[in-house]
Amino acid sequence: MRFGIHHIKGYELRNQHYELKEIKGGIRLGKEYSFMKRLTKENSRIHLYENTRKVSHPGGKHTSSYRTYETDFFLALSGDESGAVWNLNSSRFVPDFNGKMSELLKRSFGGLEK
Repeated sequence: MRFGIHHIKGYELRNQHYELKEIKGGIRLGKEYSFMKRLTKENSRIHLYENTRKVSHPGGKHTSSYRTYETDFFLALSGDESGAVWNLNSSRFVPDFNGKMSELLKRSFGGLEK
């Protein structure tokens, strides 16, 4: 049997859970998806994800090409039905992370109880 990538919700590997997520924010042509490691419990109100990607760098006149691995962190809210995640370094959160996060939580959860 063959399955399309969107038929796979997630997988587990070495007690780590990975989920297919649509990446939001930034300049993108079309939709971008990636399997990301979930860092929070499944029933959390806010979900954090880690995504490591391979970046290829071309070689120069006297150097060969090389690869690096970069890790980004993403956030999703449990009430968001789209299942999309937002890069914590995107303009949705920075600059003024504290203020923007506070507003996002107020809109999403009606404020947090103490």
